[in-house]
Amino acid sequence: MPSQGVYCVAKLDKRITQKFAESIDDVEAIARQFELEEANVYVALASFDGYSRKAEDAQFLRSFFVDLDVGAGKAALGRGYDSKGDALVSLHAFIPRVDLPPPVIIDSGTGIHAYWLFDRDIPAAEWKPYAEKFKALCIDNDLFIDPVVTADMARIMRCPDTFNYKTTPPSKCEVISDDLPVYSFDEFKEFLGIVEETPAEILKNLPKGLDDDTKALMKLDNQETRFEKIAIRSLEGDGCGQIRWAIENSAVLPEPMWTAVLSIAQHCVDRDESIHKLSEDYPKYSFSDTERKATLRQGKPYSCITFDNENPGICDTCEHRGKITNPLALGRIIKIAQAPKEDAVREQTNTEGIPSNVIPDHPQALYPYFRGESGGIYYQPPPKLDKKGNKKEQDPQLIYPHELFPIRRMFSKADGEILMMRLLLPKDAPRDFMVTTRSLNASDEFKKAIGFMGVTGNADKLVHIMGYIMKWGHYLQTQAEAELMQMQMGWTEVIGDERLGREYVIGNHLIRSNGTIVQTPASPMVKSVSKHFEPKGTFERWQESAQQLNRPSMEMHAFGTLIGLGSPLMPLTSTPGAIVSYTGKSGNGKTGALYANLSIWCNPVGISVFDATNNGLNQRYVTLKNAAFGVDEAHTRKIEELSKMVHAISQGKAKIRMQGSINAEREHELLASSIAMMTCNMPLLDMIMSNNSMATGEMARMIEFLVMKPRLLIDEPDFGPKVFDAFKYNYGHAGRKLIPAYFSTGEAALTDIVKEWIERFKKDFGNDAIYRFYENIIGAAMTGGVIGNEFGIIDYDLNRIYEKVCSEMINIRDKVVTLGETDHSALVGDFINKYYTGFLGINDGKVTMEPRTSLVGRIDLATGLVTISTTEFKKYLTDKNVSSREFEQNMKERNILIEVKKSRLDAGWKQALSILDKNMNVNTYVFATEIPDTFFSGDGETD
Repeated sequence: MPSQGVYCVAKLDKRITQKFAESIDDVEAIARQFELEEANVYVALASFDGYSRKAEDAQFLRSFFVDLDVGAGKAALGRGYDSKGDALVSLHAFIPRVDLPPPVIIDSGTGIHAYWLFDRDIPAAEWKPYAEKFKALCIDNDLFIDPVVTADMARIMRCPDTFNYKTTPPSKCEVISDDLPVYSFDEFKEFLGIVEETPAEILKNLPKGLDDDTKALMKLDNQETRFEKIAIRSLEGDGCGQIRWAIENSAVLPEPMWTAVLSIAQHCVDRDESIHKLSEDYPKYSFSDTERKATLRQGKPYSCITFDNENPGICDTCEHRGKITNPLALGRIIKIAQAPKEDAVREQTNTEGIPSNVIPDHPQALYPYFRGESGGIYYQPPPKLDKKGNKKEQDPQLIYPHELFPIRRMFSKADGEILMMRLLLPKDAPRDFMVTTRSLNASDEFKKAIGFMGVTGNADKLVHIMGYIMKWGHYLQTQAEAELMQMQMGWTEVIGDERLGREYVIGNHLIRSNGTIVQTPASPMVKSVSKHFEPKGTFERWQESAQQLNRPSMEMHAFGTLIGLGSPLMPLTSTPGAIVSYTGKSGNGKTGALYANLSIWCNPVGISVFDATNNGLNQRYVTLKNAAFGVDEAHTRKIEELSKMVHAISQGKAKIRMQGSINAEREHELLASSIAMMTCNMPLLDMIMSNNSMATGEMARMIEFLVMKPRLLIDEPDFGPKVFDAFKYNYGHAGRKLIPAYFSTGEAALTDIVKEWIERFKKDFGNDAIYRFYENIIGAAMTGGVIGNEFGIIDYDLNRIYEKVCSEMINIRDKVVTLGETDHSALVGDFINKYYTGFLGINDGKVTMEPRTSLVGRIDLATGLVTISTTEFKKYLTDKNVSSREFEQNMKERNILIEVKKSRLDAGWKQALSILDKNMNVNTYVFATEIPDTFFSGDGETD
């Protein structure tokens, strides 16, 4: 027999009766009792998970077995043997034929049973496929077995040393083998051929015993058993009939039943009181005798089967029969963690930065949810009415075995009320995640959120977990004001005419106007980048490297640092944002300048965007809001994305996002205002111009400097690695000193400094509104330098840096103006060159060139006129992002566009298809413009 599980013994007289046992000793006792009743006795070969002899409840087995039927009728049909002797002969011949070891053989009285015993308990799901293979082995090798028996996990077989009452007189069922050999099941598996198990079978094969981890998962340490509860339930009719009978007959209780009841009370937490209450009505009651008797029962409590054997009949009508193994199950209660004082809860749940090992006590307000003394979340169901209408208390339900509780209540203008939850799992680091109260009203959204974090359960338990979190939310709403969740870095919301906020968010911290730094709740959008804003290294090492950029020939690199310092001041200018691009060869220190910029605030490597989607770039820019935004290797991005990004940064907006629940824009649009810095190996403006003939907007919003290799990097080859690498490991300190400096200076004074630099720039560079982005970059960056110098963050020669930067801007000004104005006349020549093969060339009525592709225009060499299909040319203008109305107006003013009229493009072309003769009267532009020399060559002339 298996060594674990519930066993089944059956008797068959006029009907079949089954009894269950929890030990091999009980199996033998029940079998002996059935034998005394002169019944056929059977024992199930499997053990079961509970009081049910069903195949699906089979837990373990420990043998293969066959039943060789004997009888003339069965022999005639080829399903058995004439005699037990013939069956034995066949069995002994079969064993060596298939190379099996000898089994244990039993004479069942009317047939032969054979067992191959194994060395371990075999999980039923593991046993089943091999039993099927063993059955096939027997059948395929002409052993006449009962095919229904061999692979049946719920099979009962005759018990040896009993009688078979099917014969007269009864026949003895006995072991006829001399030995009881035991074999390795694993060797049998190898002999039969390994069966590949499915994942479901593997799970089912896992041992069902409760190890320490499983017990902890079930929170069994939260349970205790009280005999008082067992007694009350029993007397009320919903407990144990045997206990009730013992209590009601305590004065005349037989010694065996007294011992049985004491074995239950002995294992209860109220043992000391209960064993004596059970015994004190007995006339010969003795305190010491009761203690001695109870102490003797420190082993296993008596089982329901033992109670039934001692006092038959009462268990027959028990509603718990087959559901519990002993009465202790009726007295279990959950130990509830003690509720604290309300102030203690409030202090724990609203303290910033709660340590991960602090678990807030559960207030009474969470009822019907509570925490077990050793952890776990429980739900107390309401009382249940029985058939008589009486209220019956139900047992608490464990809805989640681990620690799950809120550590913050916050409010987000985008997502509403939010609870920051903390999950503590036995083997993992603490997990903090956010649950919106909106999701608590949308079960699917809630299940996805907590399921992602590892909180799982069936549908009923998930409903209660949702209710539990909702209860926490209601409670915390009565305790303190919600913290305002920060949606972006940078200045917080402005008040009145302010342009800079009164607080500044940097990572997970808030810098207040008085200079103090406190933690602040961050939205998921901010949280994803906030880790990069934790300071690393030292400010002194950062300052040492930043100061090296003040050396002659490093002015453009120093300007990168000034851009980073001045980025938060862009709200004081007339444009929300602007872009500075550093282009040039690798090795010129462009990325080093970018790292100097970003390291003021954060980890420059982690925050500089290289490989990201367009949406990701927009998200990052808006999240950073006023902190410097950097894009390394920008030339690797698509031209369309670059153009969109330039406009988004200059406007301070990402693309409009829609609300998930309704077809409307989000109520709170997120804006940004900063200076973005990019690096590239090829000019970004050239890339944009190649795809857009009207790139004036992009060029006005972006300053692109060609950064040459500084003399210092040539003279000192180790300068770059020594200085620029330091920014990778020392960062985040300067920004935390700079913002308090801005607060100390005051918005009005900062605005005046910005205006002074802008006025200086206008005098040096020129006062044209198209360059407002240029002047604002100068205003913000140089003001950042002024404050940085004044408060000891840097010590830069600002005039020298300004003169260098301004001279570079002046050098590119004329080029910018030229490129910024679209040359409409050049577009005509570009179109002709691009669609050369679609033109018909005519000179004095003769064809000089025939079109080899679709006809798009004609050129009359004698008159110097070019006629082009308006349909095709407008498509071309659209691709170039040029307005057709603006094009027509400009070309008419310059007397290049003569007229717009219907024309026959194929006129004079004899070889034109007849179908074209009827359909080539199309809308056209007629231009007086320079004609390419190709059309005068006569290369395409025909006869």
